[in-house]
Amino acid sequence: MNQQSNKEWYKKWWGIIIAVLFLPFFIIWYAWAKSNWSKNVKIGVTVAASVFILIGLVSNGSNNKTAITPNKSATSQKSSATKQDLKPAFVYDVPALFGKNIDEVRAILGTPNDKDPEPNAQQLQLGTHEWDNEFKKDNLALLVTFDPNTRKVTDFFLSGNDKTKLMEQGNLKEGQSSYSIKQVKALKGGGITGIIVTAN
Repeated sequence: MNQQSNKEWYKKWWGIIIAVLFLPFFIIWYAWAKSNWSKNVKIGVTVAASVFILIGLVSNGSNNKTAITPNKSATSQKSSATKQDLKPAFVYDVPALFGKNIDEVRAILGTPNDKDPEPNAQQLQLGTHEWDNEFKKDNLALLVTFDPNTRKVTDFFLSGNDKTKLMEQGNLKEGQSSYSIKQVKALKGGGITGIIVTAN
């Protein structure tokens, strides 16, 4: 009984199981703590066991990376779907154009479709104080009226016969204190030809 109790822990049945489970670590510990091996042998054993441990860690990390890859792909797809969902429903952000002159509006919307985006010198001499630029995007026309002398924008006209849809396309809402919306009635057949938006 005493001999059994005095055995080193790694010579007992449970100690042998632990030593086998953690063999590389056990070998390093045994080499330095219990063996009478030379220093060179101890170093060699330690290096060999460390390499074995390192190979195990690298192999395990590689497996984890492979397992994570599909999740990365799913995350990428989810991100793409989210970006599509976040795409604005409006065509023109009309409220964002308030306070900007015609040159700043062109910088945002691009080159107008007009053959003559500006009045000529003779028209200016005759006292032209109002001119229009038409922009078109996603088959929706936006007419911007401005003073060619001061460059100040007067109003915005969205062309169409459905007020609710035009307001969505122009990022507009009813009852806003910063701007007013007016329907332009069709001359024949009822309905409308568009809406005029004026900054207050």
